[in-house]
This record gives sequence, C-alpha cells and structure tokens, in this order.
Amino acid sequence: MPTTTPSTLPQTGEGLSQAADSGAIPPRGLRTVGLALFIAWAMAALSLLFPASAHHDISPLFACCMGAVALIAFCWYSYRTDAGSFTFRWTCALAGAATIAAVVANLLVASGHLPSWGAYAAAAILGFSTAALAFVWAMAFAGAADGRNVPSAMLALFLASALDYVVMGLSGWGIAAALTLFLAASCACLVRLLHATDCTQRPVLIRPRNSRDFMAFGIGATLFAVALGIVGGTTADVSSMESAAAVNTGLAQTGLIVSGLAFAGCALVPRYVEPMGLLKVLVPAVILVMLANVVDFSQANQWLTLTLFAWPFLLIGLSLVVVAVDRARILSLPMAFPAVWAVLWGGYGLGVLLGQTVFPGSPDDTQAITNSIVAVASVAVVASVFLFSSRLSFQLGGMLERPAKPQPIILPAPALSDPAERAASRIVEKAALAASEGSEADPCERLAAFYKLSARESEVFALLAQGHTRAAIAKKLFVSENTVREHVKNIYKKLHIHSRQQLIDLVDARRG
Repeated sequence: MPTTTPSTLPQTGEGLSQAADSGAIPPRGLRTVGLALFIAWAMAALSLLFPASAHHDISPLFACCMGAVALIAFCWYSYRTDAGSFTFRWTCALAGAATIAAVVANLLVASGHLPSWGAYAAAAILGFSTAALAFVWAMAFAGAADGRNVPSAMLALFLASALDYVVMGLSGWGIAAALTLFLAASCACLVRLLHATDCTQRPVLIRPRNSRDFMAFGIGATLFAVALGIVGGTTADVSSMESAAAVNTGLAQTGLIVSGLAFAGCALVPRYVEPMGLLKVLVPAVILVMLANVVDFSQANQWLTLTLFAWPFLLIGLSLVVVAVDRARILSLPMAFPAVWAVLWGGYGLGVLLGQTVFPGSPDDTQAITNSIVAVASVAVVASVFLFSSRLSFQLGGMLERPAKPQPIILPAPALSDPAERAASRIVEKAALAASEGSEADPCERLAAFYKLSARESEVFALLAQGHTRAAIAKKLFVSENTVREHVKNIYKKLHIHSRQQLIDLVDARRG
C-alpha cells in the first residue's frame, strides 16, 4: 500500500535507527530493560491482590481482571471518536496516566487500610492501568526495526525475575518504593522508544479475512485462561501476606529458570524460536505439571508455583503473537491486542470466580483438591485442541514475515444505466485487468485509476483503506478535517459505496 506520509516524518524502522544513533542505549537494549522493569512491577503488584482476595466469593482479584477487560471498550471508544487516537501524544498520555494510576492504586492496596469498596476500586484501576501499559509496550515492540522480539522478551523476563527475587528480600515499604521506581523508569523507557517514531504511521484498522479461525483460537485461549484462573482463585482463597511473599519468591525463581532456558534456545537455535513456538511448549507443559501434581502430591508447592507462572508467561507469549500478526499486516494491533487481552483476562477472571466459589480452598481435603486438579487439566486439554487445531496456529507458526504473493485483480465496473456506457466500461475493465496481470501496483492505486480519483482523493483513499482515522489523515496531509471529509464524500460517490467498511472490503477483495 503506498505511503503518503511527508518525508519529514521518519518511518518506523528509520526512526528507531535514528534513536539508536542519538541515544546511549540501543533500541533493543532500551526495550529489554524497560519491559523487564514493567514485568517485575506487574508480577509483584498482582501478587499483592492475593491476600486481599482471601475468603471472598467475588474478590479484588476478580475486579482486577474486569478492569483489564475494560481496555477493549476504551480502545473502541478512542477509535470511534475519530480524534487522533493512537498518535504519539495519545499513546504517551495513556502511558503516563496509567503509570500514575497504577502507582497510586498499588500503594493503596499494599497499605491494607482501604474499605472494602475501595479495595475493589483500586484493584479495577490496577487491572486497567496494567492492561493499558501492556498495550503501549506492545506498540513499542511492533515498531521495532529488527523484529527480534522473542529474545528481547525472554531476556526481559529473566531480568524481571531477578529483580523480583531481590525485591522480595526488602521490607514492606522498601518493596513499595522499589516497585514505584521500577514503573516510573519503565514509563521513561517507553516514552523514549515511542518518541523515535510516529504512531499514526501504522494502520489503525486491518480486519482479518476469515474470522472463524480467530474464533477457534480465541476459544482455546479463553479456556486455557479459565484453567489457570481456577488455580489462581483457589490459591488466592487461602492466601496471606506471608504465603503471597513465598509464592512470589517461587515465581521469581521459576522465571529465572524458564526464561533462561528460553533465551538460551533463542541464542542456539534462533530459526526455531518464534512466538507460537512458546505457546506450543507452554500448553503441554502446564498439562503435564497438573497431572504430575496428582501423581506426586508431596511436591504440591513446586507444581503450584510452576502453574501460577504459566499465567504471566501466557500473557507475554500471546502478546508477542499479536505483535507479529500486526507486523505481518494480518490484523492491526489496536484491534488485536485489546481483543486478545480481554479474552485472556475475561477467561482468567471467570476461572478466579470458579476457583473461589466452586473448588475447595482447604489444603486438608486431598481428594477434593485432586479432583479439582484433574478438572483443570481436562479444561486445559480441551483448550489445547481448540488452540492447535485452528488453521490460524499453523499460519502463525514461522510464517509471519513472509510477504503475500500478489494476486491478479478483477476490477468491478461502476453501476451504469446506459448500455453503451456499460459496453465501454467492460472494455476499460479488460484493459485494466490485462495491465494488472504483469503489474506489481497496489490495489488502491489500481482502483483509484479505474474510478478516476484525483491525486488528493487517491491519497485519502489509500489512507482510509489502511484504517487511518480522518483526524490522522488530516495531520498527515496537512489539511483540515473538513477537507478530508469532502474528499471522503467524493470517494464514496465515485466508488458507489456508503461506508468505510465497504471501502476496506473492496480493497481486500481485490488483494485476494
């Protein structure tokens, strides 16, 4: 698709390269350090909700999950307002506001002096803020010039686990102060990365061609999140500050081992390490750990730690998949990430609710715990069937960077009433088709030429097809929104369509 961005604005890869020349830390190092600080904060902040959720059917941990799900409504509203969403200013403002809200909510939860309604409100704010920051970090990774996101993420997880392990040895307020510094430094790294590029250069809206494959994959991800949520809810139901600290220390140790092995795999066999590969290892590993818990119940604490660690690892793995999907132009990040995040946290929240209401929390009833573990393992098995039987999982595995092969394009004739005009139109269509068979021109260019769009209308048409909002188009072309609105009206009239979705469908049809 042609780029109509003024030359004064750098492309994503170029911007990051320029940032590498001007900054002391190269972009990959900045991404790794910043993400490590964010992961360390997020894992510790989530563990603080476990003691506050003990003996509650509907707990603050569940409220945190629902707050994270709210990200999809926020992003949908931002896109619908058509007011320059997902620009550099919008993204930095979201990151800054989320950081402040997260720090305040985290400190209030850690203090333990909130009334019951205040704990739920703080947990919901904490969930939404964490989701918003994760979304902005995904945008920063999607703009990476090198595309080697899996090694960076695994090294970040290793560093985050090391930081968490050190922080757990501090006093209560020492932990709170360290986590606050972590999040502030992470936000600073994030803004530095985002400053290297214009966020509006990435298409806001790219729709998938076959939604059924995405539905099957989404069902599998939801069920797997439910299984992990049941474990989390059951653990939270009997949690205390001491047990939460012990669990967090165990998570840090597990993170050091797992991320260290994954990073070593990235270094030794980089060709075989890709985002979907992480999930293909994670899902059967969790099922085996659950079944091992039944076989050897004496190691229950170790099996529990491994299962709890699967949740942040799943979030990181699926986030990398979404970033790769955006880079391959299969589905745009502003659509994919909020949807995936809502699916995962919605499933986890449902699992937490089930874990605290249906499954027992008493460690004395061994038979009941064994039955619940078998039930959770069964849900995970069903989830794996949905996840890996979908054609999408095969398409994503190692195929995300392949360019699509251009297809011959058949152009539709405009609706004409006069027979002579229809005959002339068919002649023009045949000529255009013959020219397109040996041409590498973009569908937007061909459609613009066929329907006789002006030069400016062609630019607006291409940006509309990419999913940019009218406000973003006005910024790129240095015109007013009213001017863009007039161009859009003329484009719809010439193409005989009535909505943006019809325009996107028209371009997609010409691609394939």
